[in-house]
Amino acid sequence: MVFETQIPLRWGDMDAYGHVNNATFVTYLEQARVSAFDSRPGDETGNDLLANGIVVVEHQIRYRRQVPFSSTPLRARLWVETLKAAHYITAYELWNDSGEQPELAVTATTTLAPINFETGRPRRFTPVEREYLLSFSPEGGRG
Repeated sequence: MVFETQIPLRWGDMDAYGHVNNATFVTYLEQARVSAFDSRPGDETGNDLLANGIVVVEHQIRYRRQVPFSSTPLRARLWVETLKAAHYITAYELWNDSGEQPELAVTATTTLAPINFETGRPRRFTPVEREYLLSFSPEGGRG
């Protein structure tokens, strides 16, 4: 499934040029990702499996259009583009719907990896985690 959410613009997100500052988009990506993955799977005791640790490995962002301030929120679309044994890539589109026609403002990807916070070492996804992440695949879960 492709997940969609709204990201409100804040006046403080603007820079001296009158549009959303490029660094702010990383925060928008995080907001969208947290909204999407907010309900995570648990094990039989109810422990949140992904809460064991996920770290950002890399961001890639392509700015396609400037985004001026508007009361219309950005529309964020995201999905799991790639799922491997010990990392996954979330892909995003941020759409500016404030004009006559929606405009694709940003495309991006974030590589994330599970980590064991106690040891500080990477770990592999469990089968339950894999199944959950695959549910965000637009193809229905073949990573």
